[in-house]
Amino acid sequence: MNFEQWSRKMKTLQIQFGLKFNNALLQHFQKCGNRVEKDPVLANMRTPDFLVTDQNDISCYVEAKFLMWPRDESEYQRILSPNFSRIKPHSRDRILEKVEYDISSKYPASVLNGLPLVIAIFDYSTEYIVDFEGELCTTPPTAHDVAQYGHKPPPFWDPSPENPVTISNIQAVWQWIPVSECSGRFGCITKPVLFTNPYNQITLPDSLTAFNRIAWSQPINRTEIAKVAMIDGGASYDLEAIEQQTGWRMLVEESRLLNQQVRDFHSNP
Repeated sequence: MNFEQWSRKMKTLQIQFGLKFNNALLQHFQKCGNRVEKDPVLANMRTPDFLVTDQNDISCYVEAKFLMWPRDESEYQRILSPNFSRIKPHSRDRILEKVEYDISSKYPASVLNGLPLVIAIFDYSTEYIVDFEGELCTTPPTAHDVAQYGHKPPPFWDPSPENPVTISNIQAVWQWIPVSECSGRFGCITKPVLFTNPYNQITLPDSLTAFNRIAWSQPINRTEIAKVAMIDGGASYDLEAIEQQTGWRMLVEESRLLNQQVRDFHSNP
């Protein structure tokens, strides 16, 4: 299997399992008693995955992302390495790039009808499921850090001059997890985590706050560090059920079969 064939098949897998994730989200919204409009049409004719409204008439748009490992040439060549492992840790920049694409080219604030946009991410692209937290909230600085660098806001929510793409219209990133993970900041995480923009405190539908959410210290301004705590919303989260709904273990097995076809192609030219 050459690179083009492998890349197409991997993209097909991502689409298939992305639809499963969307269905898992839909079931969660309905279980929480929220009203859901699928694929609402915006003024620019773009269609986020959901418009979600709870019983208090609090609404938001939700765009779902099922993230896999890269499908580039370097990943294809890595499959041929004798030291190849199933999933490779990688920079989170790839995830940020996907989020920024939705902001800059698909969902500008002008078409969102004044509602927040939430990106729901099911991340099976790396061994370190929750390391995205480093982008979404910042570690409290040491005295040396403050003296040398000053206070720094979470980089995801406060673009620098070197990263001018604004993310102001994305008010939350909702990270679903396929397996329980240990976080140096929050301990064992066994439920999805809702990260919100610390500089624009908003209210979201109760289905989005049902699991874990980040609570930010007050007051927050751009000269102070943003301190965080994890709040458990109380809803149960069945990892085994999510495995069945999303089929991510099947994804792993199917990707392994594709990887073997790549090796066979190169060993039997």
